[in-house]
Amino acid sequence: MDSMEGLCLMVDKKTGLPTPYDNDNDLEKIEKMYWLYKKDKLEELIISQKSELVFYCGAPNNLEEIVSLFNKVILLVANPDIIRQRLVDRKDNGFGKSIEVQNYILERKEKIEQSLVAQGALVVDANQDIEVVVQKVIEFSRV
Repeated sequence: MDSMEGLCLMVDKKTGLPTPYDNDNDLEKIEKMYWLYKKDKLEELIISQKSELVFYCGAPNNLEEIVSLFNKVILLVANPDIIRQRLVDRKDNGFGKSIEVQNYILERKEKIEQSLVAQGALVVDANQDIEVVVQKVIEFSRV
């Protein structure tokens, strides 16, 4: 969902004002910002879906505010080494390439996972082969 035009917004923590997002790995800058999903836009997107089954992926700073919009939450969890490798290997996004930002991501990961599990998220071990992960996600989507 991060790349959907008009859905996401980077804001300054102190001022609450929108700020440009340049997808860098400056931890000092990242810590001064919130990455938010616009709840009203997300609601519109969900309502407009024609398919019976739709998957969304993302972890904004306002996740607790938007999680109630979804019928189910399936949480993919992976160990820190795998997450680090996936961040380094991905080609579509430069965020998370530095060790400092990876550490920041992993610190947030624990809080996000705990919060989502407490809210009833269905957990899938994403350390496994992609075929196994996809099969489990599909299985959970039918529950």
